[in-house]
Amino acid sequence: VYLSHNKAPLESRLPNNVEERPGVRRLGPGSKVTFLDGSTEDVDTLMFCTGYCYDYGFLAPECGVEVFGQRVWPVYKHFINTKFPSMAILGVCTYVIPFPLYDIQVQHFRAVLEGRVTLPSEREMNEDIEADYRARLAEGQFHRHCHSMLGRVFPYMDLLADMAQTKR
Repeated sequence: VYLSHNKAPLESRLPNNVEERPGVRRLGPGSKVTFLDGSTEDVDTLMFCTGYCYDYGFLAPECGVEVFGQRVWPVYKHFINTKFPSMAILGVCTYVIPFPLYDIQVQHFRAVLEGRVTLPSEREMNEDIEADYRARLAEGQFHRHCHSMLGRVFPYMDLLADMAQTKR
């Protein structure tokens, strides 16, 4: 099994039958794969995994949730719809520890619904979203990673827990 990607080598130990390779440069001829370092392998199966693909087509357009590239808009703190703040969308963030994060998001959202957390105005929430997005771009993040919590997940969870005055 060849694990091909365009990131730094993984720090975790892989199973003995998995070998890391740089990104794919070319496919073919036949079953040949050429990697960015020029090495080649004949493969039986190619599994192309692109990551998250957000699609909220099941929501009525009136909900106001849109996807621009990989950016879900308008979700305050990456999960609360600013147009309808009684609507939360879990699972937007990437590079997370899913269940602990979702637990904190749900606790925070419950505090919003119960009135223990007062949200800013729609305009202020949208400004917060935009400030977060612009800061990420200024740090060199790509647009498609605007919901990435890589290196941010614990401070993000702490922020939500603090806002909701709940346990971590």
